[in-house]
Amino acid sequence: MSAPVQARTIDTPRPAQPAAYAFSRYRFLGDKHLFFWPLSNRMAPPAVFVLPFLRLYSAIGLFDTPFTVALAHCLFNVPLVIWILEGFMSGAPREIDGYSFPVFFVKLFLPLIACWWQREC
Repeated sequence: MSAPVQARTIDTPRPAQPAAYAFSRYRFLGDKHLFFWPLSNRMAPPAVFVLPFLRLYSAIGLFDTPFTVALAHCLFNVPLVIWILEGFMSGAPREIDGYSFPVFFVKLFLPLIACWWQREC
């Protein structure tokens, strides 16, 4: 596996973390629909996305590059990671909601999911 693909595989949870936090802590109009929409895209057969991705990658000059594989990996897996992390973040006590997102994430949430990150459970 090439280095860009490995980097994207490791970095997939990073853009998902703020979204999962928002879905677990805030209520807004359409939040349930917006939460389920990316996840429902994973239920579609992958062949549905082949032609749009092929046209997109050809139009921007990324066809047949390792970055293309990494980008496709992120686009398909970020919704799943949002769904998984939202479950973890919803399990954190609401009494700690007075913290800002960075403080909550670094000081409270990362220790709670350290086992998940290290994959040593």
